[in-house]
Amino acid sequence: MNGTEFQAALTDILNNLTADEAINLFNAVCDDYGDPHDKIYYMSDFDDVVTYQFSMTPLNIIRQLDEDFDTAAEFFAITDDGIVSFDDLDDDEKSPFNADLIIDAIVDTGNDYDNEEIAAALAEVEA
Repeated sequence: MNGTEFQAALTDILNNLTADEAINLFNAVCDDYGDPHDKIYYMSDFDDVVTYQFSMTPLNIIRQLDEDFDTAAEFFAITDDGIVSFDDLDDDEKSPFNADLIIDAIVDTGNDYDNEEIAAALAEVEA
């Protein structure tokens, strides 16, 4: 498998991940390779994340909320633009999810991030 085929295989793998798998993979890549502040969280974890992980006070939270923040959305992220909400990981305007970042991290580091399909694709490239 050449580099182009490998990247196409990774794209297929990413397109078939569940939301949980995609978020876990993206957040792991952010920790290791990207910006650890671009992580994606479930809205149901909002209180725990902003209060305990980021030690934000209610006033700081209000100041950072995106003007279109929707507490009924499925996901949120704390980005340079503030705290944004979104329902679709592929929302280019709101979601920090970046498949290219994941692919670049895997290609550059050879890390499979504990994903069997990625590990198999890596093994095929190395063979």
